[in-house]
Amino acid sequence: MTACTIPRIALTESAADYRSTLGVVVTGLPGSGKTTVGSAIAVHLNRPLLDKDDFLEQLFEQRGTGDAAWRRSLSRESDERFHTRAREAGSAVLVSHWRTRTSDHGSGTPTQWLSTVYSHITEVFCDCAPDLAVERFVKRRRHPGHLDARRSREEIADWMRSYRAGLPLQLGKLIVLDTGQSPQALSKELDAALSKLTPAR
Repeated sequence: MTACTIPRIALTESAADYRSTLGVVVTGLPGSGKTTVGSAIAVHLNRPLLDKDDFLEQLFEQRGTGDAAWRRSLSRESDERFHTRAREAGSAVLVSHWRTRTSDHGSGTPTQWLSTVYSHITEVFCDCAPDLAVERFVKRRRHPGHLDARRSREEIADWMRSYRAGLPLQLGKLIVLDTGQSPQALSKELDAALSKLTPAR
């Protein structure tokens, strides 16, 4: 997603009013802008942002990179660290490549534990056309441990279309953002979306 500056948003209620069991779960295709959106939400709600890729890339740095099996092993371990940190953090904004009903070979971060950590869950779905997500994905540069360079454009496109069929996850209250639009239009839509986030009671 193209980097953009999100204007300061005046919330209808203070972030301090939120209970410690609110989980804002950001979902969407790879390249749909989940981290950008999640970062903006975390700042304006004054809540920590937990991004599963941060945990995975820390493991890459500690243990090195390898083949697909090695990456899957570290990915599952990073899921556990992500889960543990979420329990410690209380209320938070969470970003990951989540497991869906269409995920192959059990890939993606499991979601079952979310309801055991949070009494209130809001899913923010970053809706982006697969073709646009593919364009963004092939242009971005992540840690080489992700093995992105080993996938052809066609493989990435097929993967995106399959994964999109399982979204949104329908985890709780749903907010949909069109992250395929211009940064300026997205800023306005995000402003409206944040006003819908209500305190847990």
